[in-house]
Amino acid sequence: MGIAPIMSPEFLRRALRVPADRNPDAATAQTIAIMCGHIHTSATDSLMSYTAMMAINDYLNEQMEPFEDASTVAKALWWYAKTRLRFIHHSRLIKDWFGELDQLQLLIEPSVLLRMPDNRWPMVGDCAIYSMLICAMLTTCGIPWRLVTAACDPKQPMIFTHVFPRSQTPAGGWITLDASHGDYPGWQVPDEHMLRIQAWDENGQPVVEN
Repeated sequence: MGIAPIMSPEFLRRALRVPADRNPDAATAQTIAIMCGHIHTSATDSLMSYTAMMAINDYLNEQMEPFEDASTVAKALWWYAKTRLRFIHHSRLIKDWFGELDQLQLLIEPSVLLRMPDNRWPMVGDCAIYSMLICAMLTTCGIPWRLVTAACDPKQPMIFTHVFPRSQTPAGGWITLDASHGDYPGWQVPDEHMLRIQAWDENGQPVVEN
């Protein structure tokens, strides 16, 4: 079977569907595991490492900020995702691309995202897509990361409705890189709006944050 052009009808027909667990927390764990798989696969793609390098160079040139350490790299990768992706909720993309209404999430592998045809299909996605792209670039730069899921909807206080990445700082701390919603690196949903949170390591395993 040949390689179908990205976003061609054949490409869309080959989209993989994974049945979600009926338990919401288990379904979240499934999604995180798939995201981590996509991140690690994409991090080995030469286009991903090239994109990360270009993101850092462009950030340093346009923001006039001197290079300091891994924190500068993290800010550059946040900036790239913030300025190059357009936020569209997964439910709309699923409806527009597949004509379906009953899917819980849409995940686009970062290496595929970078190859979206710009003239017709610019890079789009929601918080999960932003998170995977940033983490894949962090991986190519050798910077540890984690994913954080958050319940932010007061109507569904137990359901994780948002995800964002954090990267490790040289001092061993963690900086939030929420490019889908934040206005700057380090911004995160205010604590009073995060009804539940769960962090996940690079293998998709839950971790306790200090």
